[in-house]
Amino acid sequence: MLERNDRERSAAELIAALPCNVELPAELRKNFERHGAVCFEGDRRRYPRVYCRSENNRAAMQHQKAFPHLKREAGWQSVYITDLSRDGVGLLHCEALYPCERVRLIMLSGKAVEVEIVSCRRLHARCFEVGAQICMAD
Repeated sequence: MLERNDRERSAAELIAALPCNVELPAELRKNFERHGAVCFEGDRRRYPRVYCRSENNRAAMQHQKAFPHLKREAGWQSVYITDLSRDGVGLLHCEALYPCERVRLIMLSGKAVEVEIVSCRRLHARCFEVGAQICMAD
């Protein structure tokens, strides 16, 4: 139990120390505090998603596999987590990520996952909605 608490505390300290460069648009900020199941008619996902939107629900992100022509920062960055499922995660990032790129996320719980980007759409100048599939978890 103590080990889990230490891991959560270390993850929270790492994430809090990282700058968050995501600029939430005003219309998104109004509805950002959603919780509970995400229900979309005709959704073809294998597992249900759960909202976990909050300005405090951030994760640390590090690029693992990018395309050779893209210049990516090697260090850790902060992102917002918007929803989770058993095999996927939704997040907001300050720059575009492309399908097949891989990133490593450390959640507030201390859990580390590697994800592959599936989709990305621009919401604002420095706010991109990213969908990713979980590849590996620690």
